[in-house]
Amino acid sequence: SNIDSKADNLDQNKSDKQDSSSAKSESSIIQESEHKIETIDGITYADGILIANKSYNLPEDYDPGLNDEAFQAFNEMISGASKDGISIYLCSGYRSYQDQQFQYNEHVQERGVDEADKVSARPGHSEHQTGLAFDVNCTEYSFADTAEGKWLAEHCSEYGFIIRYPEGK
Repeated sequence: SNIDSKADNLDQNKSDKQDSSSAKSESSIIQESEHKIETIDGITYADGILIANKSYNLPEDYDPGLNDEAFQAFNEMISGASKDGISIYLCSGYRSYQDQQFQYNEHVQERGVDEADKVSARPGHSEHQTGLAFDVNCTEYSFADTAEGKWLAEHCSEYGFIIRYPEGK
């Protein structure tokens, strides 16, 4: 299961007006529906929140490392879960562009591009590169119906997180 700190759960459609390969020092603002999409130095923000997904990529050299504030909140959440008898643990946190490239290529070799795209972000499109995303409890199958999944769904927002990929997404 993937949880994300300080991320907005937006389904984005990249505007034809926005070119992610534009000059990195430029800033562009696009109003999409009710959301303000802004690109500053090659990094896209939705309503002021850093965003990386299939539509919006991060530059290869964007390398913030693990966000200390998010990791502290994650550890507090683990402690809160433990007090309730729930075991939550970190499976994967920050990944650099290069780490994501390696992981994505592994999935492509194992499953092919179409299947890899269903389970792994392409390099530059992973929220893990932001330093704000955490995969927990390393399950390959449904996590939502486990005690841990139910606890996270109920309590993750108390610690500043969202379930990034709820069932059906």
